[in-house]
Amino acid sequence: MLMYAKMNQTQRELYDEVSSEPDTVILSDREIGDAEALAIAEALKVNTTVTMIHLLFNQIREVGARAVAETLKVNTRLTFLDLGWNHIGDAGAQAMAEALKVNTKLAFLVLSGNQIGDAGAQAIAEALKVNTTLTHLRLWHNEIGDAAVPSIVQALKVNKTLKTLDLDGNFLSRGAIDALTQTGNKGTTWKNMRVQPKKEPSPATSALNAATAASIEPQSPVTLATENQQLRSELAAKDQELADERQKLAAKNHELADERQKLAMKEQELAVKDQELADERQLRAAKEQELQKLLLGIADREDWIDVKSPADDE
Repeated sequence: MLMYAKMNQTQRELYDEVSSEPDTVILSDREIGDAEALAIAEALKVNTTVTMIHLLFNQIREVGARAVAETLKVNTRLTFLDLGWNHIGDAGAQAMAEALKVNTKLAFLVLSGNQIGDAGAQAIAEALKVNTTLTHLRLWHNEIGDAAVPSIVQALKVNKTLKTLDLDGNFLSRGAIDALTQTGNKGTTWKNMRVQPKKEPSPATSALNAATAASIEPQSPVTLATENQQLRSELAAKDQELADERQKLAAKNHELADERQKLAMKEQELAVKDQELADERQLRAAKEQELQKLLLGIADREDWIDVKSPADDE
């Protein structure tokens, strides 16, 4: 447990920011690492109002993920956690899986872009067998392969609460995808799941390499192989750079969707408040009408007493 007195300045600032937030914490792209994640996790243990926290595009690794996972074991308010595009790996995913086994509140979990492989996916699958609250799980653009699929299939056969599972951008074969979509679980929707083999040079890249090699003058085998390898490396780097930009764009689109969802939730809350106000006004009008009838009755009785003569009493 990290005590406040032992926190550095950055940790204290984050702790204060999170612990005082009434509903939603947005800490995306803040260069938050494990040390900062420890302070955030401690704040979430004492904050009893925050329901959503965004931590995507940071530098959180295994240690930070474990701290957040430990918090999930005791936090009873958080329903939305976005840890996308960090570096938690299999170890961090396994820690999150242990938390999912006991957490009874979290409904939306994003672990996309975290270098999670088969071991991490298998651990999460085991957690899904007993978890009864998670409805949306995003694991897209990780390193999950066919080896994890049997565990996920078994989990989906018993889990009845998961509504959306996103595995796009992983290393899944067509056979693995078919197995996942034929579990008999009609409650789970698959999001954009496509065959994604392990990355190899594209046909266009291979053709470019061949054309380049053919256009140069014959050289010694060692020199030619070296230059060809350099060219392949440069092209691979460009391909990776393009893929990274596409991932960033996709993540930004995801963040925008989350913000729209939050806005919709706020609008729904406002509509409920408006309805409550209308009900109160209607109730008040009914009470005022009832009061008017009572006052009219009293006035009529006073008029009757005034016109009644003494002779009538005799």
